[in-house]
Amino acid sequence: PLEPDLGIVVRLPFGNDDTRVFELRRNQTLEYRSGQVLVHAADIEYRSSAVNKSGDTELVVRYFPSSVRFQRDPRHPKHQRLTERYPWINYARMPLWLVSGEDTAGNDFVTGFHTRVGRFTSARVDPGNAASN
Repeated sequence: PLEPDLGIVVRLPFGNDDTRVFELRRNQTLEYRSGQVLVHAADIEYRSSAVNKSGDTELVVRYFPSSVRFQRDPRHPKHQRLTERYPWINYARMPLWLVSGEDTAGNDFVTGFHTRVGRFTSARVDPGNAASN
C-alpha cells in the first residue's frame, strides 16, 4: 500500500514460452510471454498467472515517486487483502530500493534486507577498525 497510490508495475516473465494471462478487473484479458515486457498502472486491480501453471516465474517491480510512502503496517487493509490472496508473500516486509532522487516520504529502506552489509558495497567495515566503529 502506497500513500498516495501512484506508480507503475513492470512485469518481466522468464522461463519457457508459456502464455501468461493478465486479467483486468472487468473481465478483460491480455496474454503475454517470456521475452515480452508488460507495464501497467500500479493502482489497477489485476490478476496474472501462467496458463499451464508450469512454475515459470517473472520479475515484478513496482516503481513509485520518492514522495510516496510505503505503508509497512501489516494491519493495513491492503496488506490484509494481499495476505488473503497470496499467503506465502509478506508484502509488509518486502525490501525497498531508492532508485533515484531523495526520499521525501520517510520510507523504511532497512526492513526486508539482511542486516549484514554485502561484500560488494563500499559500506563495509574494515575488520581492523571494527572496534572503533
